[in-house]
Amino acid sequence: MKKVAILFIVLLTSSFVFAQNTYVPDDKFEQALIDLGYDTTLDDSVLTENISDVTSLDVMGKDISDLTGIEAFTALIILECDNNQLTSIYTGYNIALKELHCPGNQLTRLDVSNNTALEILNCERNQLTKLDVSNNTALIELYCTTNQLTSLNMRNGITSQLSDFDATGNSGLTCIETLDPDYATANWTSKVDAGVTFSLNCGLADFEWVSSALDTINISKTNLTDTYELKWSESKDVDIKTIDYHISVGVGQLPAETIYETTGRHPPWAPADTSLTIYYQNIIDIWYPNLAMLSRATLKFSVSATDGIDTVKVSGDDRVVFVNRYEYLSTEGEGVPVEFALHENYPNPFNPTTTLRFDLPEVSDITLTIYNMLGQKVRTFNYQNTSAGYHSVKWNATNDYGDPLGAGVYLYQLQTKDFVKTRKMVLLK
Repeated sequence: MKKVAILFIVLLTSSFVFAQNTYVPDDKFEQALIDLGYDTTLDDSVLTENISDVTSLDVMGKDISDLTGIEAFTALIILECDNNQLTSIYTGYNIALKELHCPGNQLTRLDVSNNTALEILNCERNQLTKLDVSNNTALIELYCTTNQLTSLNMRNGITSQLSDFDATGNSGLTCIETLDPDYATANWTSKVDAGVTFSLNCGLADFEWVSSALDTINISKTNLTDTYELKWSESKDVDIKTIDYHISVGVGQLPAETIYETTGRHPPWAPADTSLTIYYQNIIDIWYPNLAMLSRATLKFSVSATDGIDTVKVSGDDRVVFVNRYEYLSTEGEGVPVEFALHENYPNPFNPTTTLRFDLPEVSDITLTIYNMLGQKVRTFNYQNTSAGYHSVKWNATNDYGDPLGAGVYLYQLQTKDFVKTRKMVLLK
């Protein structure tokens, strides 16, 4: 008796597994499946095993408004659903799909991002405002004429592979995104409406530098109110959003930092929309602390435009400005020192930052080295061609790798061609 019961349960379970149904709420869609022999009764469901191996499905002109259930057609390669009443199609589960034909519907949304095998897409005569085929790298034919497109993303790397393409009849489409705008302009202009352009980024128009590529400025104590003008052309947004500019600067090989944004907190200078007026005093202020003793440096300026969604960098190389502040440093403080000197650090003891001060009576190449009590170098500052004057370096108790050091006694040594001096300091924790 027990064996019979177990056998009954096994058979019941097996029947349940093999009798799994797929929900098909649209009667017109289910009737089309009945007509094709995949179903027998209009009951909002279809036996899954009847459709899971189907590779081609033609349900054209059936007045269907909902394709729910299409996800169970996991082997589907060709889907033809022309001239229905569909407002959206999602074929994300049909990963084998190579052809999708859906012209003559009322589509406002079409998502083919998961269909990387897709070769042919025909979505003509719908109401689509956006179409993204950037994931469809196998595409060879694309027809999206007579929609309401304002955005078409074709950043899939395809060029000559696309043998047939038509995006005409979209009066609101002014720009198409592609990874090769030059190729698209040369080969696809006849496939779009007059005036449509091709760009890497249609959200924001490309913009260019107006400032010269190279400049040199000399800073002294008497010209700190002089200015350097950074200028660029205007970037425009196809959706007429507000555009903000972010200006960054790098010193030498150090990473760039943002010094100005047209929204939020403003620095002390006031730029126009497409220019930034920088006082020489501002250049002194943004100088990297670790380069405090250098009399010369190379500043590299960059600008990016953003509408809060897309960001595009200005075309062309960074603007390079060679800055010489030798005269400014030489006259800083009370005259020029008459001899080399390494002063007591302040504060001492310290935790975790202290200032190391030294004097140079002439332009010098210097090395400032910090040792632990075992005589091991823990931090080295090398400065070439350092101007005469009174100098200081801030040390934050880290080694050359940026790791914090433990409490204890440390030695700091200043070395030039003709001068060596060592002093002691105490780090507390």
